[in-house]
Amino acid sequence: MSQENVERVSRLVEHINTTGKLGPDFDPLVHPEIEFKDEIGACSTREELRDFLEGFAQAIGGLHVEIEETRDLGDVIMLVVQQSGHGV
Repeated sequence: MSQENVERVSRLVEHINTTGKLGPDFDPLVHPEIEFKDEIGACSTREELRDFLEGFAQAIGGLHVEIEETRDLGDVIMLVVQQSGHGV
């Protein structure tokens, strides 16, 4: 991945922190057939993941993501993040 994609990730995080929405940088950065699983549910498409993450942000009263570390691994960008919400 290029420095441009690392910058896209930063814009994506900034956008969700300010709006609760993933914004235009989400789709180009996420594979259309992503496999995502956590203790709440699973997603197998980019659209399902977008709906899940935006719904989660809304449910907890706002999502804040802080990037602690970014690693450019060639075809993949790995982020270590701290996330929090406001609670409702």
